[in-house]
Amino acid sequence: MPRPRQSNANRHGKKKRILPNRSHLRKIRQTLSRRTTKSNHPRTNAHPKIFRRRLHPPRQSPRRISRPRLQPLLQSKKRRDRMVLKQITYYINNKPHKIKVKLCDTPLKKTTGLMFRSQSPPLLFVFNKNKTLAIHSLFCKPFRAIWLDDKMHATKIIDVKNWKLNLSGKGKYLLEIPTRITNK
Repeated sequence: MPRPRQSNANRHGKKKRILPNRSHLRKIRQTLSRRTTKSNHPRTNAHPKIFRRRLHPPRQSPRRISRPRLQPLLQSKKRRDRMVLKQITYYINNKPHKIKVKLCDTPLKKTTGLMFRSQSPPLLFVFNKNKTLAIHSLFCKPFRAIWLDDKMHATKIIDVKNWKLNLSGKGKYLLEIPTRITNK
């Protein structure tokens, strides 16, 4: 006597692939809309069309992006790429000197300074108050160190050579000028 056929199996005993009907698709859409996390996993219970629509929205062409939104993005990239130099005036024996410098105000910039740089603009280190500032010239090219007080008057000037330790002076600002610039 032949075996009765099961509804969800074919004659070889393998399960049939059940295609989703409208009510099934509606339930899938509801569950996908409730999900808070996005899954990039290729296998999901959703129908392939719903899967593509949910996780891969259509890409916008550059024409659809309005100019005011795009403009700040372009400006921020330009700011990151170029080096911002600020012109300062400092005084040596009450004689003014103008120079363009790069500000070093973060701890990382203050730590590295001129180290490992073959060419660099003059660096101005900014500190909170007048205090004794010690420097070294390990891994640096020769430079001139100028300690400045809060009114930008020089308190101490040293021409620093390579591989020197424990050079100190008192001031709120420290100006490091590479010798290739001071010789000009």
